[in-house]
Order: sequence, then C-alpha cells, then structure tokens
Amino acid sequence: MRKREAKPEKIVVYLAGPMEAVPDGGTQWRDRITPKLVEYFGANIEIIDPCKSEATKLKGIVPDDADVGYVKNAMKGWKASGDYEKFDAAVKRIIEFDLEAVRRSDFLIFYLDFEVQMGGTISELTVAHERNKHTYFVKNGNVTTANSWILGMARATGLFYPNFTQLLEGVEEDFKPYKATKKELKELEKQAEVKEEPAKKEEEKK
Repeated sequence: MRKREAKPEKIVVYLAGPMEAVPDGGTQWRDRITPKLVEYFGANIEIIDPCKSEATKLKGIVPDDADVGYVKNAMKGWKASGDYEKFDAAVKRIIEFDLEAVRRSDFLIFYLDFEVQMGGTISELTVAHERNKHTYFVKNGNVTTANSWILGMARATGLFYPNFTQLLEGVEEDFKPYKATKKELKELEKQAEVKEEPAKKEEEKK
C-alpha cells in the first residue's frame, strides 16, 4: 500500500503582478490582501511579497533599507547612465529570486494589468503554467485588446475572479485544511505584540 504523504506544516503563496510599470510599484493590492490571508490562515501560510524583499535580493547593490520605489529609480538611472554592470547584476538576482519563489509556492495570486507593460509577471505565469500550480487571477483592463498568448495561458492555468474578495473566498475554500483556529490566531497576535513592544519603546524615547 502506498504511504500517504504528510500534509506540509504550512502553505506558501506568491503575490505576482506588475511592479516596474505601475506608479505604486505594485504595493497597494498586495498590502490589502496580505492581512486577509493572515486573518484566515494565521501562521499556517508563508506569503512571498516581492515588493517587500528588494533589499534582500539586492544586498550589496542597493542600501539595506531600499524599497521597491528606490529600486525602480535605480534601474532607470543605471539604464540612463549605461551602468549595465549594476543593472545586469540586479536583474539577474531579481529573476533568480522571484522565479525560485514561484517554484516553491503552493499557489499564486496574480494581478494582471493589461493596461501596462508586464515583464517578470509573464515569466512567473509561464513557470506557474509549466508546473501546474494553483493560480488565482484578478485582471485590470480590456481583455479584447489583451495579448492573446498571455490571456490564453492565464485562462489555461487558473481561474479569474471579478475582485479580490471573491478570489480570497476561492483560495479559502481550496485550502480550508490550513485555516487557523481561534487559538492559533490569538497566539499569533501575542507574538506580534511582543515584536512591536521594542519598537514602541524606541519611539517613546524619541
């Protein structure tokens, strides 16, 4: 008899969508849904937000506190000045980090904005498609003018939802075994309070 594989301790989600081509760097929708995912799954989920890891990906190339806005401007500057040594090194790391994150994810949430130029998002979609990942989509823009290859691959890979509220309902239904109990959520709140305490004391000193 084949031995049943043990359920992983937690699930991993990657938040995919344009960053370079949108004014906010892709942070707003990610910041809105992250608390909702934590509210449902608690510590049973690892959320990979590429907007939050720019300094980690590019350590030694950009400052340790660099955010997505800083990196966007740095990229533009390197291209404008012809500093392709830094540009190539940075892009190589971003591609390696983000595609590896897609590979290790259990599911992906995509925001496909057909009104802007998408680059890395399409590569991430391709990897998700090849690896048959669970994928959930919300779109922006007119699909009649969308690239047929991109739209077709997305439709073949996962499900489209009219908004993030309904998308999250779909995710919660599909991954219900990982829903956090009330006890687990309370423990998570306590841990967050402990982490916040030193920061509050530092703020009070100022």
